[in-house]
Amino acid sequence: MKKIFCLWFCLVGAALSAQAQNAALACGNGRYSTKLFPDPPNTTTGVVFGYNYSRNYATGRDSLVALKLDVYEPAGDNMTVQRPLIILAFGGAFLQGSRQDADIVAICQEFAQRGYVTAAIDYRLIENKLNNLVAIYFDQTRLTDEVIRAVGDMRASVRFFKHSAANNNPYRIDPTKIFVGGFSAGAITALEVGYTDNVADN
Repeated sequence: MKKIFCLWFCLVGAALSAQAQNAALACGNGRYSTKLFPDPPNTTTGVVFGYNYSRNYATGRDSLVALKLDVYEPAGDNMTVQRPLIILAFGGAFLQGSRQDADIVAICQEFAQRGYVTAAIDYRLIENKLNNLVAIYFDQTRLTDEVIRAVGDMRASVRFFKHSAANNNPYRIDPTKIFVGGFSAGAITALEVGYTDNVADN
């Protein structure tokens, strides 16, 4: 079973705990429970974590999409401890939205100031054109396919961070403590990531 945990934001304050010994020591100074790093987080924007195709069902046309994320890290964090990672996805009914939406940015900054590494990801959206929306309306399995695409994109972001952790770990994350969450459609995506295994990504 994949070591990916799904969190609900109403419980997130109590859901994250440090299990490694050095992480336990870090918690003693208020890390993870208080804004131990009050300065604006260090932010790396526009990191490409993969490529995949989006589809217009009316025309049958596929378009290659670059999948990007923004990483938020605690400013002035000089501890050597590996940090839990929270990956967040925006809402918007799978039709609209961005990793730079204000609510996602705010929660990423909040948790980074508490000592986590956070990442806001983009994922493929339904092409918001009338002919495509009509095509999806008359075949609901296509909407399911779009949700599966979003799930595949979030999983790709998890793989990206695990790979980076295995290669010099530039973000200093603990790859055994990766959490996913989001708002609205992003929360649905995170739930699917957390509760489904062995589903082919496309």
